[in-house]
Amino acid sequence: MRERKFDLLVGRGGSGMEPHPHSSLRALVYNPDNSDKARLTNFQGWRTGFYDPQLNTMIDQALLERDPQKQVADYQAIQTRYDQLVPALIPLSQMVDSVVVRNEVREYQPHPSATTFLRDVYKVREGEKG
Repeated sequence: MRERKFDLLVGRGGSGMEPHPHSSLRALVYNPDNSDKARLTNFQGWRTGFYDPQLNTMIDQALLERDPQKQVADYQAIQTRYDQLVPALIPLSQMVDSVVVRNEVREYQPHPSATTFLRDVYKVREGEKG
């Protein structure tokens, strides 16, 4: 895979779960060190050998931009450059987290990125009000 000698890649990644463009960009595109010795297996860009220093810089700068309108423009510029460099990515499936919670459990809020916090969760026994 690192040699990029493939016509089609059906991979699995854990990106895009956070409601911010950086979530997908960091997982799918960003590749700070393309060398084999870097072993950055959590970056799909590294795993597929995709490397564009300019795009990396743009991603870093967009994340730190404080002006919301400028940040949107930065992410649009990233999308334009990425579209020029890479053929289409077509998501074929998405991971779904099924959660079953008893009626007695209150304030449980699952999170799609496995960062569910349990500090506010409590249980109300039958007959109690919660």
